[in-house]
Amino acid sequence: MGIAKERAAMIKVKHFLDAIEKDDGQRIWVEPIGLTKDLVEMCSIAHVLTHLGPAMKLWNWLEQHPDGYDYFRAQYHEQLAKSAYRPRCSSWPAPRCGRPSR
Repeated sequence: MGIAKERAAMIKVKHFLDAIEKDDGQRIWVEPIGLTKDLVEMCSIAHVLTHLGPAMKLWNWLEQHPDGYDYFRAQYHEQLAKSAYRPRCSSWPAPRCGRPSR
């Protein structure tokens, strides 16, 4: 009788142009702007979820303040906590912390 091994659920945070790795699983785009069809295909994006991305105002703020990632992250988490989508997202595994490369 063998013991079934469960794979731990995990979300990897990566830049969409990072190389695709075997263990990536489904690639999901979560930004306030969409992607063109050719980028979706080129980067093997399975789902485009713009409605879960940060507010444009916050997204633009981070563009102007690249060293302000901790503030951005706190504000974005607050936005998600108040989101109508929170009940569905709360069952997702926590992403690995840290800012994606690039």
